[in-house]
Amino acid sequence: MSGQGDAERDSILLIEDEAEVRRATVAYLEKHGFDVVSASNGEEGLFLFGESAHHLVVLDLNLPSLDGMEVLKNIRQRSHLPVLVVSARQGGRDRINALEHGADDFLTKPYLPQELLARIRAVLRRAKLPSILEQSKTAITLDPNSRSVIVHGLRIRVTPTEFAVISVLLEDPTRAMTRQELLRRVWGEQADDAKSLRKVDIQISRLRARLERPEVGEVLESVYGVGYQLTAKFR
Repeated sequence: MSGQGDAERDSILLIEDEAEVRRATVAYLEKHGFDVVSASNGEEGLFLFGESAHHLVVLDLNLPSLDGMEVLKNIRQRSHLPVLVVSARQGGRDRINALEHGADDFLTKPYLPQELLARIRAVLRRAKLPSILEQSKTAITLDPNSRSVIVHGLRIRVTPTEFAVISVLLEDPTRAMTRQELLRRVWGEQADDAKSLRKVDIQISRLRARLERPEVGEVLESVYGVGYQLTAKFR
C-alpha cells in the first residue's frame, strides 16, 4: 500500500469465494489505490460489512452456503452503500434480479481487470455526487450514499451500525435517547439485560472515538439515568 492515509483511499469490501480470483483482485485494486478487505463467503462478508466502514462492495453471486443474492438483500436492508455484483452466470435474469434488489451495477465473468476497475470508479463517482441529506439544523449532516458523517465540514467514515446510531440520535437532537430505545431501533432487539445494553455502550464509545476529533470536540454526551444525546452545540 502507498503512504496515503486511510481518509484518502476508498475502501472496498470484496466478497468472492474463488481464492485465486480473490487474491488477484485484492492485489490489483490495492495497486490502483484502494484499501481492500476480502471475504470468502456470504456469512463472513456480512460480518465484515457490519464491522468496518467501506465505500463500496464487490459481491460475487455464486457463493457457498449463503447465496450472493441473499447477501445483497441483507445489505440493502441495512444500507444504501454501493454494491457492484459480479457473476459467471450468463442469463439475463440474474442481472435483472440483482438490479431490482438494489445492485448499482452488474459485471459478467470473465472480465478484464481494467473493466472491473472502470466499473468501480464509475459507481463511486455516482455515489459521491452531491446528495447529502440534512438530518437536522445542526452542524452534523449525513451522507447516506457513502455512509459517512459530516461534522463541521469534516467527512468521517463510520460503520453501518454506527451510522444507524447517529441517524436515530439525529431524529430529535434535543431529546436524550434511552439505551433500550437505541437497542430496539438499531438492532431490532427488545431485551434490556445488561449484556444487551452493553452493546449500545460499546457502539457509542466507538462512535465517539471516530467523531470526536480535536477540531470537532465533544459530539455525544451521556445523560445520567437516561441514555445518550448530542451535546448542546449540536442540538
